[in-house]
Amino acid sequence: MQRNPDQAIIVTGATPVSVRIPSDSSTSYIIYGIGGLFNGQILVTDCNNKRLKLLDLRLKVVRYFDMSGYQLDMCLITPCQVAVAVDSCIQFVSVNSVQLMKGRRLQLPHDCYGVAHHQGDLYLTSGKALYK
Repeated sequence: MQRNPDQAIIVTGATPVSVRIPSDSSTSYIIYGIGGLFNGQILVTDCNNKRLKLLDLRLKVVRYFDMSGYQLDMCLITPCQVAVAVDSCIQFVSVNSVQLMKGRRLQLPHDCYGVAHHQGDLYLTSGKALYK
């Protein structure tokens, strides 16, 4: 079946979701990155609180992970691993239904505002340049 790349997507409704948890240091949150996992859970970057948050199928926060700085983007690397752009580094985080686990950290010589993964390659942007 061939799809039309110009086909419009029609949104029929929206449901506000709160990612606030009692231990958050800020009363407001800014979500720059969001990703769906293979099991239906959702990961979001809560920039103001410097936390990566895992939402269950009911869109309730079930786990969180404190980050070292402000996360501006994230992308799925494998069905269970994400890359998170945190200030001037990429923090890899493994995810399962029970926990979030910090993996390796890639330090960069520049700030990182965006991250994407495609066919085994990681793409980063500093806002002025694109890196592979």
